[in-house]
Amino acid sequence: MSERNGDALAEALNLIADSAKLPTQGAERPHLTITINWDMLRDRLGAAYPHSGAPISPEGVRRLACDADIIPIVLGSDSVPLDVGRNERLITPALRKALIARDKGCARCGRPPRWTRGHHVQHWADGGHTCLDNCVLLCDRCHRLVHHGGWDVRIVDGIVEFLPPAYVDRERRPIRGINQLAA
Repeated sequence: MSERNGDALAEALNLIADSAKLPTQGAERPHLTITINWDMLRDRLGAAYPHSGAPISPEGVRRLACDADIIPIVLGSDSVPLDVGRNERLITPALRKALIARDKGCARCGRPPRWTRGHHVQHWADGGHTCLDNCVLLCDRCHRLVHHGGWDVRIVDGIVEFLPPAYVDRERRPIRGINQLAA
């Protein structure tokens, strides 16, 4: 029950954040500063620390980063910033429109587009590009299943497919995106 309540709160906050009715920052994602070693992020080991001090797993950071401005800061041996990058990997409004046209909402469960976030099939930390052939719309619940539930997603000839974990289907047969069943 507490997970459902948390999901509902996250969805309500996402809807508000995406509203064009907020003052000057409407549709801009919340800002969260997280410090994590590059090797830990890439290898999914260890923990990251937001400025609040509560640890977050690298996989949790990767999920949060799917729809966030990422500004890399290169640290020296004494944790002194040597270089600050710039954000350039977010899904643009034009790409989001293309994703909505293709996926018609959450590609896995069919929730309406306003409940979805862009997800990189090949994660940005692994060299994934922000393009139609590497992005898919997922609601928060399905996004969590892809990151933490053993589900994989791929795009084959413009068709989104989900590969269930072995405990759901031992052969991991692909399941076509819900709004692409007739394609």
